[in-house]
Amino acid sequence: MGRIAWDANMKGKGVQDSWQYFKEALLKAQKETILTRSKRGKHGRRPDWLTGEILGELKHKKEAYKKWKLGQMTRERFKYIARECRGLIKKAKVQMEWRLAKAVKDNKKGFYRHVNKKVVIREGVRPLLDEGGNLVTDDVGKAEVLDAFFASVFTDKVGSQINALSDARWDEDGQPMVGKEQVRNYLEKLNVHKSMGPDLMHPRVLRELANVIEEPL
Repeated sequence: MGRIAWDANMKGKGVQDSWQYFKEALLKAQKETILTRSKRGKHGRRPDWLTGEILGELKHKKEAYKKWKLGQMTRERFKYIARECRGLIKKAKVQMEWRLAKAVKDNKKGFYRHVNKKVVIREGVRPLLDEGGNLVTDDVGKAEVLDAFFASVFTDKVGSQINALSDARWDEDGQPMVGKEQVRNYLEKLNVHKSMGPDLMHPRVLRELANVIEEPL
């Protein structure tokens, strides 16, 4: 990406065409330099606590169970192996939860994903208060209250963006002027634990390349 002549290649292109050129260049570099792997098995990704050591212990436990059923191992010996396996799994889960809790400031997504897996019962939307302070209990009414709330939030957000643009610098053609330092600051603040969007550009890639892609952006 650092060897691309951005100014020369984007000369004469509009905003949309320039963005498309940048996107294609980034995705090409991403595909050529970043290794990927596909999910294995029908169950997809295995739990984070399921290490190679634990897989070996589970296999050992399964083999011990077969031997016990065939009379080749005592019940006490099998119970000891099973207890050791359960203890190892419990310890691994505790260590994983400790790591998630320690990194919650930087990786909220992983923490709350684990917490949500622990939730057994998911309740529906509880009664809400409308703008007049009336309690709304029916589904249609609650949907209308939520719709009005999100509409107000969206309006406030758009208004704040307009106010921010009013303080920006503008060029002779009426376009906002954005400097490299401003772009780099935004890129360096990206949360690398977030998933990539439909554009297939991962936040970690954008943040790692902040000093390189600040120029074309």
